[in-house]
Amino acid sequence: MFSRAFSFLCIAIFSLIATLPLFHQGLLPTHDGEYHVVRFYEFHKMISDGVWYPRWAPDLLYGLGVPLFNYVYPLPNYVASFLHFFGTKSNPMDSNKTKPNPKI
Repeated sequence: MFSRAFSFLCIAIFSLIATLPLFHQGLLPTHDGEYHVVRFYEFHKMISDGVWYPRWAPDLLYGLGVPLFNYVYPLPNYVASFLHFFGTKSNPMDSNKTKPNPKI
């Protein structure tokens, strides 16, 4: 009984320590995080313009546009746009995270 409770406690503590970096304000430190913000901005702009399944990112490549959304998976952008539309996040960089923004 003691070893089972101790095992569970150790797993819970290590899991909490491993997930602590996810609970800070701002963008997660990744190698392509900035590109995801740009993709989300373009996706959200197209959704706001009434294009429900965007295929073209019009502001990239110096305003000429890129067929970015033909090649990029859309589900995370739909979730982030849904959260951003309904005001759960005030900053587009935080819309991809599930933690509520305390500055709202």
